[in-house]
Amino acid sequence: MISSGEPNVFNVRQFNARGDGIQNDTQAFLDAWNAACLVEDSVFLIPQSFTFLIWPASFKGPCKSNMTMQIDGTIVAPGSPDQYEPGQRNSWISIVKLTSFSITGIGTIDGRGQTWWNISCKHNPSPGCNDEDAPTALWVFGSTGLNMSGIRIQNSQQMNVAFVSCHDVIVAKIRIENPQNSPNTDGIHIESSTNVTVEHAAIGTGSDDCVSIGSGSSNVVIRDCECGPGHGISIGSLGKGESAAYVSSVLVHRVQITGTMNGLRIKTWQGGRGSASNIRFENVSMSGVANPIIIDQNYCDALRPCSPQGSAVQVKSVEYLHIRGTSATAIATSFDCSASLPCLDLLLHDINLTQSSGAQASASCSNAFGVSSGSVVPASCLA
Repeated sequence: MISSGEPNVFNVRQFNARGDGIQNDTQAFLDAWNAACLVEDSVFLIPQSFTFLIWPASFKGPCKSNMTMQIDGTIVAPGSPDQYEPGQRNSWISIVKLTSFSITGIGTIDGRGQTWWNISCKHNPSPGCNDEDAPTALWVFGSTGLNMSGIRIQNSQQMNVAFVSCHDVIVAKIRIENPQNSPNTDGIHIESSTNVTVEHAAIGTGSDDCVSIGSGSSNVVIRDCECGPGHGISIGSLGKGESAAYVSSVLVHRVQITGTMNGLRIKTWQGGRGSASNIRFENVSMSGVANPIIIDQNYCDALRPCSPQGSAVQVKSVEYLHIRGTSATAIATSFDCSASLPCLDLLLHDINLTQSSGAQASASCSNAFGVSSGSVVPASCLA
């Protein structure tokens, strides 16, 4: 246990944080942060047995190296969207431009997202509904050499954790919990980031991806994780608005996926450009998963009709190895690829997916090219 008496420990309580979950402790947090930021090997301490109400806040660097945010207590967000200024709605807690930084502890970050979910267009498709500016609970930007471990994140307003323009990141042994009906609550989103590892994490996200990997990301490893409920592990969506998007060198290894809407998904928009390549899914176990293996290279906004377009994000060099379990849908393997830029170099090896009912599952392929080896169930339809 860290002692507040140590010279490099900056306890938010010593900066007048009340910790009663009612009074606004934002300024005390910022004061403690600014003091800790100036000291090498410092600890910014949120102590156990207290609940701290924090309004949108940005904890910025650069700071002295080897700084730790030790979250042992509970941090809660404002209970109403009305308590967020319009310019503060992109994120709740922001970590910006830090190097050699750790976030650890036994505490909880609680976004208290119910009021945001109630006005989501997914729940309330009416004038005034809003899906665009609900905050990300923990937004990490422009940071290098980051370690996150131990903490729990729950009831996020929208995304739980987002790493944007970050490098050399390790996330281990965290827990993310959102109820089944929470919309757009991605567990971990990775964007424009390199050398990111997520391991030994338990992620339940409601109605969005456990892990989503966006454009500009490479050398990403997801291993020894549990996913569900949610939408599975997704690469994409990529190429929205006819943009260029690139993802490469992704490994998803030893993952358990349970009761999700999708399993292992690559999703790209019609009309996009770029590529998703050198991707391996291996040693994945699924239980009651809809669409266990899916590539959707023809994704479009369901709110408008979509005609086929000439450009697409190239999907190539994707391997599925040692995938087994049960599918909640009749089609367990679906490759819906572009006629103008087909999926290339797909590999299926040692696949065993049956319907949850015990019936035989099937595979569907369109413009998908590759090979299969070993036992593949359902039988490969690759050209």
